Amino acid sequence: MNHALAAIERHLGFPISRGRTVASRLQEAGYIERGAPGVAPRISFDGFIALFIGLASDKTLSEVGVAVAKYLDATPRGVSLDGAPTSVVRLGVEILTLAETALEYPSDLAAVSIEVVASWPEVVIRHLEGKTRFVPVGANAYHWQAAGHRTSTTINGAAFRDCVRAIFKGR
Repeated sequence: MNHALAAIERHLGFPISRGRTVASRLQEAGYIERGAPGVAPRISFDGFIALFIGLASDKTLSEVGVAVAKYLDATPRGVSLDGAPTSVVRLGVEILTLAETALEYPSDLAAVSIEVVASWPEVVIRHLEGKTRFVPVGANAYHWQAAGHRTSTTINGAAFRDCVRAIFKGR
């Protein structure tokens, strides 16, 4: 876990201290596996994705577990996936695909960016073909979901790629 937190700080810019407390809350929520007595916890792809969303969403520690669930369940443009083709996926699957791409085809992420909106559950993934907005089912992806300012964190695809490779390939 310490190796993952150091890679997240180095490549994505989230402080280790914040990462440690968010990871602890995500362990309590069941997103990240706990270590055994005398064995440090190891982070899985799913745990990394939950930690990434938990940090980028900038939620309070008391909100982070519930917030991660809302973000990961978001769908493209807020559409219901009942009866949808299997090619339409939730945000959690989309980011997992990006993480796997970082390991297998690292150059494919050079033109990608991931924007995580802190004001409400929304993630915008930009790539060469355009952008996809992931919002909760039923939400209008092209209108603000709350009153007030829209704040977000944008992660460069190359930084995301380097972080994933540092954690899961040791590079």
